[in-house]
Amino acid sequence: MTAKAKIGVIGAGWWAAINHLPVLKANPDCEVVAVNRLGANELETLRRAFEVPHAFEDWRQMLETVPMDGIVIASPHVLHHEHATAALAKGCHVLVEKPLTTTAADARDLVARAKAAQREIVIPMAGTSKIGPTGLATSS
Repeated sequence: MTAKAKIGVIGAGWWAAINHLPVLKANPDCEVVAVNRLGANELETLRRAFEVPHAFEDWRQMLETVPMDGIVIASPHVLHHEHATAALAKGCHVLVEKPLTTTAADARDLVARAKAAQREIVIPMAGTSKIGPTGLATSS
């Protein structure tokens, strides 16, 4: 049996709380091991609600402290490049909420960094598919 993927979330605000975290928690192949968001009270509420063992207001501390296989980035758009660059540098696969970055140059930079690190960088996209309870797209 393979080990569960250890996942962290940077920028775990309302979007991550209603979309990413429930899907990750329902996936038997992964374990949410750390979350980051600003606001100590909100962070603790989120940590308890999703039973996450580690919670940080400082995303840098999270990356330095908790070993993770992948990071979900749901922070404000202008921070996506910085957060994804740091996650890739730590050897994590990265899912970045859209938009990937706020400039084409930053997007190309992230793709190059992911390729050099031999890591995946993905963007969740909605279209004519619906996301089912497993987190997989189903036809509508």
